[in-house]
Amino acid sequence: MRRIISLALMLTVAACSSPEEVATDTTVPPTTTTSPPVSTTTTELPPFGVSSPAFEDGAPIPVEYTCEGSDISPELRVVGLPEATDAMAIIVDDPDAPLGTWDHWVEFDIPASTGSYQISPDASPIGVTGVNSWKLAGYMGPCPPPGEEHTYHFTIYALDEPVGLPAGVNSDELRSAMEGRILASVELRGTYERQDAG
Repeated sequence: MRRIISLALMLTVAACSSPEEVATDTTVPPTTTTSPPVSTTTTELPPFGVSSPAFEDGAPIPVEYTCEGSDISPELRVVGLPEATDAMAIIVDDPDAPLGTWDHWVEFDIPASTGSYQISPDASPIGVTGVNSWKLAGYMGPCPPPGEEHTYHFTIYALDEPVGLPAGVNSDELRSAMEGRILASVELRGTYERQDAG
């Protein structure tokens, strides 16, 4: 009789116990994973552009860079060249000239890569030098008739490959050779009014 009572008590205790109490502890430590940090910053190239520390776009060109001064080319800073750029060209001209557009500087096949590029004053030749409207090589600065304000265009062309022309070509020949090779172009404008009659 005592054995029956003992067996009944054991069954009662087992029935009243929770599954957690009677089950074997099989707790598994939680698995942790570490994800690499996500960068919240992005590097963006600046847009293709040209500027000069000598003058702002549309502002007067200092006399130093004209026929009344040292007649050297102003520093030009080119940024954001298109990714496929392999060469650059520069044409500086004056559409306000009495005889029609007058070229002051023609330079091409300037080695270039993406990013920024600095052209120092009087840096010719930095590529292959063409001729201006005086039929001379290199840069010759603004020299309008006295009392007339002209606007000068400093145009930078990004090219997918060099044009391969010889030195001494004019702007028309260069523009013709650049057809189909121009990735983009940008322009910096400056004004100048000559005071003397020399």
